[in-house]
Amino acid sequence: MTGAGGARLGRSSVEVLDQRQALALRAELTYDHVGSTLHPDRWPGRAARSVRRVLARVDDDLSGRKAFATAVDGLRTWVPQRHLGARIHPPGAVVEVGQTLLVVLAFGPVEVTAPNRVVDVVDEADRFGFAYGTLPGHPARGEEAFLIERVEGGDLHLHVTVDATPATLAGRALAPVVAQVQHQAVNRYLRGLARHIRP
Repeated sequence: MTGAGGARLGRSSVEVLDQRQALALRAELTYDHVGSTLHPDRWPGRAARSVRRVLARVDDDLSGRKAFATAVDGLRTWVPQRHLGARIHPPGAVVEVGQTLLVVLAFGPVEVTAPNRVVDVVDEADRFGFAYGTLPGHPARGEEAFLIERVEGGDLHLHVTVDATPATLAGRALAPVVAQVQHQAVNRYLRGLARHIRP
C-alpha cells in the first residue's frame, strides 16, 4: 500500500482508517492542475470530462428552492459517494476547503481506500458544489467536482467533472475499463442525489 490509500483484502477497522487519515493529513496533492474542474478557464488545453444531467424538474420557485436546499444537503453529507456504497472517513467530514477524507469502497473481498482533499467550494444562491483532489495512494491522479445549479425556470442540474488519469501502470493499461467504471459511477451519483431529493 502506498500513502494513505490502496487496496487490501478484508475490511479496515476504524483504528486503521484513523492511521491512514493521519497520513493523508500530512500528504500533498498528487497533481498540479488544482481547480481545473470548477474553473476550466484557468487551465486552457486540459481535457476534463464533464457530464451534465437534469437532477430535478420543478413547477414553481418554492419547490425549486426546496429541492436545491435538499440537493445541497446531499452534497454536504456525501450522498453521491455513499450511493456508490462508499464509507467516508472521518464520518463527520465537512465540505470545506482543506478537508481531508478517505473514500473507502468494497469490491467483493477487496477494499480500496482513496484519500482526497477538498480544494474548492462554490456556495452561491443558485450554485453549490465542491472539487476534491487526489492524495498519495489514490488509484487516480487528479480532481473530481460536483456542482448543483438552479437554471432558468428552477430546474436543477448536476454537473460532474473529472480531470484525472490512472495513477499506476496497471491503471493506465486498464484505462478503457476505468473510463467505463467512472461513467457508471456518474450515473450512480445522479441516482443517489435524485433519490435524496425525492425519497
